[in-house]
Amino acid sequence: LAYTPGPQRNSCPNLLYSYLPFLSCTTDIISIVMSVESEAVKLEDAPSQPQAETDVAAEQVEQVSKVEPQVEIAAQADAQAEVVVPEEATDPEKNDEDVEPSAKRVKLDPVQLGPKIFKDGQSLMLYHANLLRKMTLNQNFNEYESMVIKDLVMKGHQDPPSKIGSGIKGFQVRLHPEFQSRCLYILRTDGTMADFSYRKCCEKLWPLTTDELEAI
Repeated sequence: LAYTPGPQRNSCPNLLYSYLPFLSCTTDIISIVMSVESEAVKLEDAPSQPQAETDVAAEQVEQVSKVEPQVEIAAQADAQAEVVVPEEATDPEKNDEDVEPSAKRVKLDPVQLGPKIFKDGQSLMLYHANLLRKMTLNQNFNEYESMVIKDLVMKGHQDPPSKIGSGIKGFQVRLHPEFQSRCLYILRTDGTMADFSYRKCCEKLWPLTTDELEAI
């Protein structure tokens, strides 16, 4: 006997074929949705790396900002702990001439010139300054004053023989021919004469400070 499908058997395939367009449309929709989600995931992941780099950079800046104050504080501490050494202690080659005379001398013995004794440098300098100021020009000193000045030259001048020459005949105050100022002169036995600085002689015997010299 031949099989003849009934109306109910033919209805199932027909029903399936009727849903095919709907199923095809649904598949396209799912495919589109998955594609959109994939693109969204890419867009979300894309800025993640720059964001991570930005976070790292910010962290480095924060670390540097923390370190800089510490370095500055350490530098200030070192500066405060630095010991200042006096110049005199660090300069062994410093010449004694650079030191004030009053600083390098403790106590000097009285200076005797002829019969006169000077107990300090100011009185020594002032005595000879008054002789220069008050003595009459071209007049010989008396015996007492001559003995004082002679010892001043012998003990205080850096080269007494060059000033004494043939010998000392006397001492006078004369006007210096070049500077036209009062000056002490040695009159020699051979008729010549030589001027000399009493200040240099006094300073060699008893050094004075600048203030002490200005007070005379």
